Amino acid sequence: MKPSLFLFVLVAAVGTTALPASSSSRTGLATAAYGKRVLVEDNFFDPRSMTVRRDDAVRWRWYGDNDHNVTFVKVPHGASRRGADDRREGRFRRYFHRRGVYKYVCTNHDGMVGTIYVR
Repeated sequence: MKPSLFLFVLVAAVGTTALPASSSSRTGLATAAYGKRVLVEDNFFDPRSMTVRRDDAVRWRWYGDNDHNVTFVKVPHGASRRGADDRREGRFRRYFHRRGVYKYVCTNHDGMVGTIYVR
């Protein structure tokens, strides 16, 4: 194969190789691969807010070294305030059956807040 033809084939092959659209960070995985997932990090929720449909589930996953909880401080009338107790690792899943705004916090850390909008 002539060097110029080899270079053309190599450039063409590299140019058509698919690269991942999102980063390989936990944040990229949370939004791209798993959909409705909130990461509980030191000391923030990621993402801080999201919109879901009624009857969807949201999953929280703990990462980091500190104890955190998920405490709902505002929910639509008649909705459950069920959250997750203090923990350093693990998962928590909740279904949202009523439309409206659900605000939650970690009571251990000021400023650690999140919101779920249910449409």
